[in-house]
Amino acid sequence: MRAPFSIVLGLLAAAIVLDAGCSSPKEKPDLDGLRARRDGAFAEMDGRAPVASGERPRADAARPAKGADSAKPRPRPRWVDDVNAAGYPRELHILGVGSSAVGGDNIRALADDRARAELAKEVRVQINSEFTAVAEDYTRISKGRAESQSSSRVVEQLRSRVDIVLDGVSIADRWTDPADGTVWSLAVLDRKATGEVIRDRMNQLLQDIRKDADMGREDAKAGRLFQASRALNLATRKSLGLLAYRAQLRCIAKGLVADPSAATEEEMTALARDAAAVTDRVRIGAIVFLDVGGNPAPAGALEGDLSRALRDLGMTTVKVPPPPQTAFQDLKGRTAPQIKELVGGQLNGALIAQFGVRETAAQQIGQTLMHFCRARAEAMLVDLDTGRIVASPSFDWSPKTHSGNPDAARAGEAALAAGVQEFVESLRAELGGK
Repeated sequence: MRAPFSIVLGLLAAAIVLDAGCSSPKEKPDLDGLRARRDGAFAEMDGRAPVASGERPRADAARPAKGADSAKPRPRPRWVDDVNAAGYPRELHILGVGSSAVGGDNIRALADDRARAELAKEVRVQINSEFTAVAEDYTRISKGRAESQSSSRVVEQLRSRVDIVLDGVSIADRWTDPADGTVWSLAVLDRKATGEVIRDRMNQLLQDIRKDADMGREDAKAGRLFQASRALNLATRKSLGLLAYRAQLRCIAKGLVADPSAATEEEMTALARDAAAVTDRVRIGAIVFLDVGGNPAPAGALEGDLSRALRDLGMTTVKVPPPPQTAFQDLKGRTAPQIKELVGGQLNGALIAQFGVRETAAQQIGQTLMHFCRARAEAMLVDLDTGRIVASPSFDWSPKTHSGNPDAARAGEAALAAGVQEFVESLRAELGGK
């Protein structure tokens, strides 16, 4: 607790008297210096220090002259209006400036967050341009030697996987405008330090890719094609993550930190080629049940969605009609050998799924009749090479609104489409796709 102001002044006065008694009669006490030290101590206790503990001050930060009044408002720093005037070389740093005029006790934190957000925005813009260059390199190298994708498709996949690394960001300076109390913060990213973090993550990801690739190739040699397809395609998807990191490294630390994936083009191309070869050999028998409003319905579009999702996971589906008078629960209760006999001995796996959509309520809102629908699904994915269940994803989609024809089949389309998407994502997660 801070001592009362009168007590502090009393102690200062006593110190002055003692000092006067020991000094020459001609010497006068330095009252201005004492007041400055007093005000500086109070400012520090109140948390009004210009740079918080643990944060690196600017290299060119001005220091008050000895004996100056530290409570005097600091002049407006040049970086508030021009970030390039902050004194940090842009080839070594990325900068961001943010401010906040509201927030109470959190006003500094809000200004800091906005400065970091501005810095991240600049990084993201630069990375997006690098994505195009990286994707073009990837498609050029793999063309004719593996299943090739368009560069625009690769860019889309990279953007969906990017996790921007912003390690090494610090708040290097703050300034409070004495006119209106607005707090300004300067965020600085050290390019080399952040690049080293990205490099370490790339090295770890390379180890994971090689481990999955080796496992997949061993499974392929042993005839475990279902497992081989999973492992090789998982390694291929991870290689896209490696490309995303490469774009970041080029953007943030090009010339400062070496790219550990620079010599892996041939390796990644061979991986994509092996994954595509195994995928072409894997066949998954798909039996899909669809129930709309309590009645069986054709599952054509649904089967197409599942086929595309499984293809992305390294599997090719083959439509298998369900046995007459057979329900999903009947098939779910069968053993792997029985399922293999049902779908045929030439298949490597079986996907047995049940989807349902039901209208749960309808409400007139203005001139529109809104239908509230619920979608559900349950499935079993069996590896017939090893005779075991690989995944059993399910979902229960909460009621969603849909306007239009009151027929349950039409009213449930939106809920079913959303539910299928969730089902595919859960299947991907169970198979290691995330």
